[in-house]
Amino acid sequence: MAVVATAFLGVSGIGVLTVMPLESPYTLLSPLTTVYITPMLMMMYFVAISAATSSVAIQSLCDTRQQYWKERSTGRMNPLAYFIGVTTAEIYRLLLTNNHMVLVAYFMWAPPNSYWTFYFTLLLGLFGLDSQATLLGLAVPPTYAPLLCTIANLFISLLNGFPSVPYLVNASFTFYLTEATMIENFREAAGNGIYRNVFKEFNFDHNVNRSIWLDFGVAMGFVIFYRLQAFSMMVTLHKSKQK
Repeated sequence: MAVVATAFLGVSGIGVLTVMPLESPYTLLSPLTTVYITPMLMMMYFVAISAATSSVAIQSLCDTRQQYWKERSTGRMNPLAYFIGVTTAEIYRLLLTNNHMVLVAYFMWAPPNSYWTFYFTLLLGLFGLDSQATLLGLAVPPTYAPLLCTIANLFISLLNGFPSVPYLVNASFTFYLTEATMIENFREAAGNGIYRNVFKEFNFDHNVNRSIWLDFGVAMGFVIFYRLQAFSMMVTLHKSKQK
């Protein structure tokens, strides 16, 4: 009981303890819980973003496709200019959503990594989920688009590496953003002397020894790929209605 009482006195943030034994059976009450909590919370944040924004993301291109076809049929509109204009107009919504999410998530979790790194990580995740919803919204009928896009984004959120999904490791940008958070989180914790690497105990597929910028670059690559595919589908699908 004394050990458990000490654990509660040593809490910093949510479940990250600064003073606790590092050996079983108290491992989950020690600083090592950071290893487990980080991917779990990132998965929950991505799920929350997916549930809140997926049905809204399809409005930019999917709900205005009739207008696009009409203007395109006149022969006076540049599809690339239209695509850039419509997607750029949505940036303010993404920034406002991310500001709200980060202010709640960061100060409730109080992770050891920097605020702006966490901000950029969730912003990339938001852009990725928004881009994927936009792409899928163009590929399916408008009636089913909100539901299917939400389900797809929720599935991608679950591929961040916390749950073990066979054959789909590294298949989602959420995996790399979670890895970037773990790299920053563990590096800062190690510098404060409260972290001991027990990464293998949890059997995660993340590599905390690589550069955080590599993970950001891969995640950005997913975003760019989704946007390019969305533009391609906007131009090539329903060609008869654009004449």
